[in-house]
Amino acid sequence: MPPEKFDGQSDDTCRCDQDLVVPRVKDEHDLTRKGVILRQVIFALLLALAIKPVWWAPGGDAPNYLGIARALAQDGQLTCLGNEHLYYPPGVSFFYAPAFWTGDRPFLLLSIFQRLASILVMLCGYRWLRQWLNRDRSILIIALFLFNMSTWGYYLRFLSEMWFCALLFGLAVIYHMLYQAMDQKQLGKAWAWALLSIPMLGWLILTRVVGVFIAGGLGLSLLAACLSWKCRKRWAHGLAIAVLLNALGGAFACGWISYEKSLAEAQQERTYTNHAFEHQQDQSSFQILTDNVHRRINTVGRLVVPGLFRTYAEDGHWLNALMLLYVPLSLLVLWGYIRLIRHNRDALVWMVPLYVGMYLIWPYGQGTRFFIPIFPVILLSLYKVVETKKWCNTLLIVMLITHMIVTVGRVASEYPKQIQRHQRWPAIDALVEHIHKIDQVDPSQQIVTRDIDSDITGMIKFAADRPVELGRSYQQVAAPDYLIISQNATVPDGYSFEFVVEKLLMVKRNVKP
Repeated sequence: MPPEKFDGQSDDTCRCDQDLVVPRVKDEHDLTRKGVILRQVIFALLLALAIKPVWWAPGGDAPNYLGIARALAQDGQLTCLGNEHLYYPPGVSFFYAPAFWTGDRPFLLLSIFQRLASILVMLCGYRWLRQWLNRDRSILIIALFLFNMSTWGYYLRFLSEMWFCALLFGLAVIYHMLYQAMDQKQLGKAWAWALLSIPMLGWLILTRVVGVFIAGGLGLSLLAACLSWKCRKRWAHGLAIAVLLNALGGAFACGWISYEKSLAEAQQERTYTNHAFEHQQDQSSFQILTDNVHRRINTVGRLVVPGLFRTYAEDGHWLNALMLLYVPLSLLVLWGYIRLIRHNRDALVWMVPLYVGMYLIWPYGQGTRFFIPIFPVILLSLYKVVETKKWCNTLLIVMLITHMIVTVGRVASEYPKQIQRHQRWPAIDALVEHIHKIDQVDPSQQIVTRDIDSDITGMIKFAADRPVELGRSYQQVAAPDYLIISQNATVPDGYSFEFVVEKLLMVKRNVKP
């Protein structure tokens, strides 16, 4: 049976015994290497826009990651905001920790670290895409990934997304090299790639536990290849590599989960997993599944369609007008993915069913952040639907320009707010100084913000190096010891004045005699 030509574009190929084609893709529209380097330099300079006059971008979990990094760098301890129970995987904090050798608020240096991560994502993502696409289309798709507003939003904040993607795409490239070595019967080289990947796999899992699925993806791809390999020796080595990496990945994941659970139990706190599944314990399995399918369809639409990154249908609202756009788009992605995986042995591509399956039982939407790591696969799947069309390149360019316009406009509009927030550091420091006086008397006192901007709450707990909970209503926490509210807000019943500074009012719960 003659080998199937790959996508109608390959002219230089390496054939293997199962009639798959490992392409070095070229076509008449391909860029020269000089052109690729020039474009990558331009994109790297655009990524430097994240290094801006105001460098603090709290964003959700960022104070916790930075709190762990600061403790590692300055105290040599693995704690999160003074608490031994980390709650968050510390992998990304190891990347951030060196910045805190220079001071307590090294936001400029952290911003530079984020840029380095984004460049690694760009280079590894580009290298991974070259399996299927010519240079021009590879760089267009990785640019679509990087300059999407969702990706950029996480890039601007000190979260785990960029470093997780850098590790994930790096592993995807390594596992592609591993598969090629196996395919060409270079078993020693394949084992070398497998051993090289182990530290990266461990770091990936400690950054986000779902990173373990890349090992599962490699295992599935090697298993699929083993079914067609005729050489028993290669079959045995392929299975051995798959078992080794999946066993180690499982050990890394279970080790972290057990460690985090033991710390939580010692302090009578909930783990991240407990907190998540308690959220849906009263729901039926069918409702959990349908709600999460709805959330993930929303996520695909928000990622792909320019300008809709914050536009979604509420959970369970299948008849929302947005779903008329998002559902067909998701079906196109699924169709393209089936075409992609059919003649493919890539670990990242084969990881997707495991990864998405996990988030079909996970109860949170979390914006678009859960699908950021597989966004290149989503884009590649859409590309597979339109790759034979004459207007394919035009579509990619129009999408890139549109996404960049949205992203630049959004980021520029946020600058005034960021400058205002940055100017509040003196007030935050004054408030934190008072909090430290409270902690000297009783460090177990609970402090909660009510109807305060979440970024301000993040600044307070990062500066105080202690937990400060975000609350939309003080009833969410049973009688907290202290509340931080707007200076113009009404003091709740049962509370009295404690401290005030620049629009921030701290009140204390009255103790009944």
